[in-house]
Amino acid sequence: MDMKRDYYEDIELFSSGTILGWSVALIIFLFTLPLYLPSYNIYLLNIILVNVILAVGLNILVGNTGQISPGHAGFFAISAYGNSGNVFERSLCLFSFKQYVRRLR
Repeated sequence: MDMKRDYYEDIELFSSGTILGWSVALIIFLFTLPLYLPSYNIYLLNIILVNVILAVGLNILVGNTGQISPGHAGFFAISAYGNSGNVFERSLCLFSFKQYVRRLR
């Protein structure tokens, strides 16, 4: 069993340089992903990540504190409505990095 003896060991995000290197590589890959994927796949990735954020937030709220939150669904509905307005009217999405790169060219 891996026992943490200090508070700073417990809150440490990266326990080794290897984990830090792979995490940085993953973040760089995710930020450049819109350059490689077609727009439909970016749209699907956007929907998946919004649902992941909802699931993780609800898991933290219900799993750690035991509270039931009907307001969680309301915030999710508001964000879905706002995101749909960005996608359909302004052609923006959660990963709009591709559009910024096109403007720079």
